[in-house]
Amino acid sequence: MTVSLPPHRIRFSRRARRISLRVSPGKGLEVVLPVDADLSCVPLVLARHSRWIEKHLGRMPEAGSVAFPQHIILNGGCEVVRVDALALPGTSRKTPWQQLRQWTREQARSRLGPLLEQLAQEHGFSFAALRVRFQKSRWGSCSSKGGINLNACLIFLPEELIRYIILHELCHTRQMNHSTGFWKLMLALDPDARTKDKAMREAWKYVPDWVYVREE
Repeated sequence: MTVSLPPHRIRFSRRARRISLRVSPGKGLEVVLPVDADLSCVPLVLARHSRWIEKHLGRMPEAGSVAFPQHIILNGGCEVVRVDALALPGTSRKTPWQQLRQWTREQARSRLGPLLEQLAQEHGFSFAALRVRFQKSRWGSCSSKGGINLNACLIFLPEELIRYIILHELCHTRQMNHSTGFWKLMLALDPDARTKDKAMREAWKYVPDWVYVREE
């Protein structure tokens, strides 16, 4: 009997030590594998975690099911912005959704950039460049050349988690992995880093549905 598997994508990661499943806005179900993993095990993993997959995929918004927002909630609920009071960027060729996402990205750049520079200066880090964009599975990343990428959706999160992610990526400018050396550095800067790292697993709850809903 052929078992029907849920739609999914597969990604190999050098950082992965075991097979893991992720469900994220706009991307759906992703299977993350260590580079030496055997692809033949994927159907078994999906079948074993079918209830978890069904539960989390059921929370994903469908296109056309999300109303245009009247308010934007930032900083984990500490700041509320009325959409009708915004001077949304863009031209007549851009839809209201596209203009709203562009406003969000520009806000993220203007807020995250200065904070990155501040934390880098305070703790003696340097970075090559900053790129802010919408990402569907990562909150941030750091290249081998010191370039830092930050997810524009960070501005929806509480301030303490935003600072944690930025410090996390700054630490990667010295330690490109999650080794003992990385965590020693991270914990020296933020003794509560382990707790915040666990909190990031649920941080997508702060991101509004409209960010990743595709228009028809």
